[in-house]
Amino acid sequence: MKMYSVRIGSVTGSAHREKGINNQDAAMHLQMTTSGASYQCGAVFDGCTYRKDGKRSHNEVGAILLASFFRSEIPLILAAHTPIGDVPAVLYQRALGYLGSIARATAVGTPDSFWDFVRTHLFCTVLGFVTDGNELIAFSAGDGLIIANDGIVLIDQDDRPHYLAYHLIDRRMLSDFVPPDTFDVSRFNMDDLDRFAIATDGLGGEMKKDPSFDSSGIWGYEPKAKAGLQWWLNKASNDEHRFSDDCTVVAFKTNAPNGKKGVEDYAVRPS
Repeated sequence: MKMYSVRIGSVTGSAHREKGINNQDAAMHLQMTTSGASYQCGAVFDGCTYRKDGKRSHNEVGAILLASFFRSEIPLILAAHTPIGDVPAVLYQRALGYLGSIARATAVGTPDSFWDFVRTHLFCTVLGFVTDGNELIAFSAGDGLIIANDGIVLIDQDDRPHYLAYHLIDRRMLSDFVPPDTFDVSRFNMDDLDRFAIATDGLGGEMKKDPSFDSSGIWGYEPKAKAGLQWWLNKASNDEHRFSDDCTVVAFKTNAPNGKKGVEDYAVRPS
C-alpha cells in the first residue's frame, strides 16, 4: 500500500472579505483503522452565502456542523463493516437525519420560521471521499472540484446546488426540483492515483476565470511542510488576488510518485 501525505487549507474569498462575510466553508479529514483495515476520509463543505431576498445568511453553521458530524459518523459506519462503496448512501441518510434533528429542535413555530432557519443556516454543499487503500470513493451533493493526478472534474450545477437540506422542507417550495436521494458517486483505483484533491467551488471558479491557473501548488508548494497548502492558498489570495469566493481544499499525494497520467480528462459534470 502506498504512503500518502495529507494537507488541508482554506481562504476566505475576496468578495466575502470586502463585505465582512465569514468564510462559509469547512473541512474534515481523518485516518482510522478498524477490524484490521485502514481508511482515509475527507470532505469539504460550502455554505450558501446569499439568499434570494437579499438577507445575509449564516450557512457556515451548517458547513461546520456537518464537518463535525462526518468526523464522528464515518468511523461508526466503517466500524459496522460497511463496504466503502456503500458508505455514501448510508452517510447521506444519516446526515439528513442529523440536519432534521437540528432544525426541528431549533426552529419551533410556523412553517415559515422553519424554512427561514433551514435556508439561513443549513444550506451547504458536500464533496468528500473515503478510501481503503485499494479503491477511492468520491461523493458529492452540490458544486465543487475533484482533481485526480492531472485530471480535473468540475462539478457545476448551474448555481442551483443540490443541498442536502432541501429534503427538510415542503417539496412545493422547490417548484419542479426534486432533490436526489443520495450522493453522486465516482470511483477511482488507488493504484492509479499519485495525487488527489477535493475543493469547494472557489477553486473551480478561479480555473474557469483563468484556464492557465496552475493548481499544482496544492501539492508542490513547500512540499515537505504540512502547512504548505495553506501557505499556497494565502499567497495566491493575497499576492495574486485569486479566489473571489471562499476556497477550501483537502489533498493528498503519494510519497513515491510513479508518474501516471490523469485518470480522467478534463470534464464538467452537469447537474
